[in-house]
Amino acid sequence: MTRVVDAFEKLLDDHPYESITITDIARESRTGASSIYARFKDKRSILLAVHERVRERATSHFEEVYTPVRWADMPIEDAIRLMCVETMRWYRDHHNVIKASILLNDDVIYERIADSVNAGSVQLAYFIQARIGSFSKVEAVRTADVIFRIMTAAFQQITIFDRVLPTKQALSDEEVLTGVVRAALAQLFPERLERQG
Repeated sequence: MTRVVDAFEKLLDDHPYESITITDIARESRTGASSIYARFKDKRSILLAVHERVRERATSHFEEVYTPVRWADMPIEDAIRLMCVETMRWYRDHHNVIKASILLNDDVIYERIADSVNAGSVQLAYFIQARIGSFSKVEAVRTADVIFRIMTAAFQQITIFDRVLPTKQALSDEEVLTGVVRAALAQLFPERLERQG
């Protein structure tokens, strides 16, 4: 089973989900197609196994990226930017698995994605509360959730659309990242927006 999941994840690094066949997975894993079907119902069930593995790595990754101690000695603006950079990198590094998972339109996958993102959101809330003393615990949790929704929306668009633009405006990764960072900082420091407005 592990060889099949490994092979499918490797294939997803270079090929879109739709183009991969059970024959491709069998060849890559050096396993017969009948052996694959003995363990998995179909390609979707293999994707679910790959997604579960990636989700576990995502949970660890986001807990580490958003741990408050990691950014304790850094200005908050720089810390938020680096958090966003690390999150975008995660999406880029796992784009085919994420894209295939999202496009399956599966409630179980969506629930699992929410669980893995929640780990980072909790850590970000601790960071916010520790760094911005005026935020209550409830405000920090809500703000972290909004920031994660902004990041998720932007980075999932990059993942899903890749080279196809969701709008007619072409934006580089850096431009998207800058916009996400500004939106995150606006959630943390709304008074700055009020002064600029």
